[in-house]
Amino acid sequence: TPSTDQLLFALRLCLAIALALYLSMWLALDRPYWASLEVAVMIQPAPGLAVVRGFARATGTIVAGCAGLAIMGFFGQSYELSAAALALWVAFCAFWANVLRNNLSYGFAIAGFIAGVTVMLGHSLSTPPFHIAVARVSECVLAALVTAAVNVLFSPPVGIRNYFNSRLALLRDLGREFVGLAGLSSHQ
Repeated sequence: TPSTDQLLFALRLCLAIALALYLSMWLALDRPYWASLEVAVMIQPAPGLAVVRGFARATGTIVAGCAGLAIMGFFGQSYELSAAALALWVAFCAFWANVLRNNLSYGFAIAGFIAGVTVMLGHSLSTPPFHIAVARVSECVLAALVTAAVNVLFSPPVGIRNYFNSRLALLRDLGREFVGLAGLSSHQ
């Protein structure tokens, strides 16, 4: 039988998917189902993991949208040149996805994959690549925000407390670093 934590995670997943689908339909986004699929891919059992994964996915998608638009802008008139440019971009992203670890690796993998989606759909659909990129980015960012909010707000109290305590510790450490840097620059 599933544990209480597993049941709560399943409820958070269902809530986040439903909320992302509802918001993307309410905002009249092009493909509302993309937002709900993004949630299913991004959600994690721990609140901090969901926030970081969502940030990496949203950032990778934004970079991918820009890369796909650049490829289509420079080489959109030629399938061969756009395929070659896309292959170079995907190779670049695959290299960094393999060199780096964790969410940086994930962000590069997404940047390569989604740029491919933008370029391929730009060639095969009558929809302009700009609209494809904007739709993909807006649905991904919406999904990342919904996933993070639902996972943070509806996690078990211990998970929420740990998440906020780790964020406060991070802010304290950053404050100490800035104070140290300010002290160094005033002595020079």
